[in-house]
Amino acid sequence: MTATDNETHGDARKLLLPALNHMFDIATTRLIAVQSYPPLVIFLMLGLFSLATACLTGHSMAQSEKPQVAHIAGYSGLACLVLIMICDIECPRFGFVRLDVSHLLIQNLVEQIQRELQG
Repeated sequence: MTATDNETHGDARKLLLPALNHMFDIATTRLIAVQSYPPLVIFLMLGLFSLATACLTGHSMAQSEKPQVAHIAGYSGLACLVLIMICDIECPRFGFVRLDVSHLLIQNLVEQIQRELQG
């Protein structure tokens, strides 16, 4: 802002302020999204749903004389993969899907702008 004080027309401020405001809004929105988690009851219901579907699948397969190993392994693997991916996406700093690099870039940019504004 101090660099644009000597502007005669004030066009630099008209271009700079909306861009800075938009950048701060995006950084704040992203920070809130990363720090907010669903309630514990959602994870409990997800676990209960998985257990219920496993029980229903096991009950229907119990009627056959020979269990289908491929079906058992496929269901178990797919159910575990879905649960792991849901939990992984909800906690992006701790799982396989990591957002550390993009978070670090935005954090460095905000710190750099704050240093420029202060000094």
